[in-house]
Amino acid sequence: MSSEFPHFRDCDACSEMVVIPTGEYLMGATEEEFKGEYSGYKTFYLVETPRHRVDVKSFAIAKFSVTRKQFEIFANETNFDGKGCTVFDGKNGYSITKQVGGIQGLGNQTKTL
Repeated sequence: MSSEFPHFRDCDACSEMVVIPTGEYLMGATEEEFKGEYSGYKTFYLVETPRHRVDVKSFAIAKFSVTRKQFEIFANETNFDGKGCTVFDGKNGYSITKQVGGIQGLGNQTKTL
C-alpha cells in the first residue's frame, strides 16, 4: 500500500488537491504540551484540551498554499466578497474587504491580494 494520499486537479489552472481519507484522528493537545509556555496561550489551552479522538469524513485540501493572485481570480469569478475571511501576516489578522483588491486594518496602507 502506498503511503502517499491520492491527489488530483480539477483543471489545468487549478491547485493540486490531496485527498485525506475518512478515518479516526487525534485532535487537540495535552496539558504537557503547554507546560512552560507563554501565559497568553491559556485561551488556546482551554479550547485545545483534552486531546480526543474524532471521526473525520474524507475531504480534499490543496497540496500547496493558495497564492493571493489565485484567490483574487477565485473571488472575481465567484463574486466572493470576503465576508468571514481574514489574512494573517504573522502578527495580525486583517479582514478582507468587499473589494477583493485590499485588506483593511493597515492604517493608510493597503495590501493587494
